[in-house]
Amino acid sequence: MFFLFLPRLSAARSTDADVAFGVAGGNGLGWFSVRNDTGEVVVRRPMDFETARQEEVWVKVFHRRRPLFFSAARLTVSLLNVNDNPPRFHESLVRASVQEEQYPPFYVAEVRADDADHEGGGGRGGGSAGRTVSYR
Repeated sequence: MFFLFLPRLSAARSTDADVAFGVAGGNGLGWFSVRNDTGEVVVRRPMDFETARQEEVWVKVFHRRRPLFFSAARLTVSLLNVNDNPPRFHESLVRASVQEEQYPPFYVAEVRADDADHEGGGGRGGGSAGRTVSYR
């Protein structure tokens, strides 16, 4: 299950009904929206560290009667990684043969697995680059 805790962000309340808010730029992944009347930045869908480690959205405030009168501010949200992906083997079945009367320890087989949540490997989220696990 996915839980997201992002503090509620909002602009100072305006008594001027002619003031409105919106997205001015950024938001390339479509994670955020801005409430037109309050300026609250709202998370629209689940964010994923393996997709992007941070996302940027520009929030604008403008005068409804004169939309060219506006100001914008950049909001950068950095995500923290959680272990939400299981490790995966490259092959689902590995066959091995051993000779009888061998004394341990001896090499049996080698399997490869990747973990998208492991820091320092491949992929955008930092998954492991095929760590090798040997069974003896």
